[in-house]
Amino acid sequence: MKKSPAAIKLAALALAIAPFAASAADLDYTYVQGGYIGSNWTSGLGVDGSYAINRDFQVIANYSHQDIDDEWGGGRLNNWGIGAGYRHELSRNWDLGVKASYTKYDANGYDGSGVDVKVGVRGSLSPQFEVFGYVGDATRPVVRRGDFDHDTYLQAGVQYAFTRNWAVNAAYTGYGDNYNPFQVNVRYSF
Repeated sequence: MKKSPAAIKLAALALAIAPFAASAADLDYTYVQGGYIGSNWTSGLGVDGSYAINRDFQVIANYSHQDIDDEWGGGRLNNWGIGAGYRHELSRNWDLGVKASYTKYDANGYDGSGVDVKVGVRGSLSPQFEVFGYVGDATRPVVRRGDFDHDTYLQAGVQYAFTRNWAVNAAYTGYGDNYNPFQVNVRYSF
C-alpha cells in the first residue's frame, strides 16, 4: 500500500497539534491564586483556591482584606467564604458550573454572613486562553448603611496560561450599583 504525501503531512500535523488540543480541554479545578481586588471605594488583596475531589466536584475557599476609601468612611472590609462547586461538561472545551459558598463579612465592625450562589460557563478558546461568566446572588455589605443586602450579580473574566501550572486572570463583578469589584490574580494549578 502506497502512502500519499498529503496523508503523511496530515498525520504529522495531527500529531503536532494533539498535545495542544488535549490541553485545551483540561479545565483545571485544583488551584490556588492571589492578587489585587478593588472597586471604586475599596482596594486590597485576596486569595482563593479550589480542590477537585473528583472529576465533577470541588471544595472552594476564599479570603480578602480590603481598605475602604476615606470618602466612604475609611476602615476595612474583610471577607471569607467556604463552599463547594459542581461542573458539568458541555463539550470538550466548555463546562457549566455551579458554586455555592457560605460567606462571612466584617465591614468596619458590622458583621454579617450569608450565601453566595452562582451558575455559569467556563471554556478554553485555545490551550492558553480561557473565558468565564457567571450570574449569581450573594449577601454583601452596604457600608454606608451599616448593614448587609442580597444582590444579583454578573461576573466575567479571562485567564491566560503561561505554562500548564502558571496563569494570570482578571475578573469583573457587576452588582449594578456602587460596588463593582475587579480582581487581577496570579494562579498556580496543581
